[in-house]
Amino acid sequence: MLGYKISKLKTADDMNLYSDLYVNNGGDQAIPLDWMQRSKVFAIYSGQQMVGGYVECCPPIRSTKDIPDELRQALLEKHCGDLSNVQENAAFWIKRGTKDKVLLQAFVWATIVWRSVFCTSCHYTLGVANRKGISDLYKFFCGRVIYKAPSKLIPGETYHVFLWSKTQLLTVGGKIMVRLVRSKLSRLKLSLSPHHPSSK
Repeated sequence: MLGYKISKLKTADDMNLYSDLYVNNGGDQAIPLDWMQRSKVFAIYSGQQMVGGYVECCPPIRSTKDIPDELRQALLEKHCGDLSNVQENAAFWIKRGTKDKVLLQAFVWATIVWRSVFCTSCHYTLGVANRKGISDLYKFFCGRVIYKAPSKLIPGETYHVFLWSKTQLLTVGGKIMVRLVRSKLSRLKLSLSPHHPSSK
């Protein structure tokens, strides 16, 4: 992970670039600049190139916007108690075609876990997914579904709102390391195979 660095974005130009890259890498829609400016936007760089990131925001806005008004507050209070205990991590993305995608994914998730557990006073973190692939990833990383409905953005997909406690996020950290080690061992095994070009 030493080839990556994280930076908090401060200028509108950098945030607009982030939004463009987010959409071009599978994001559902452009990210509103005013929301980004009220939030903390963290970009991941490989050298000078932005290759991933996420947006951290409190109180939750984006992650719950498609929950009907009459349900939203009661739902969050049921699962989180005081709404001041809730933050969100949204607009997560990594660059398509990255040479070591698992490593980059692990770096972004490790950053999210570290900040959510140790750098915020909020006890719960929200995330949202409109695609099955992202939903499956969030479920793998211990996310608990607190609301789902047909996606308004992508016909045929399901809109999920996920919730993590700090304890669950620490479990995520363990899963990240297991996933990373397995990936590295698998590649090492492949490279040592007598049929692999690098072993000849």
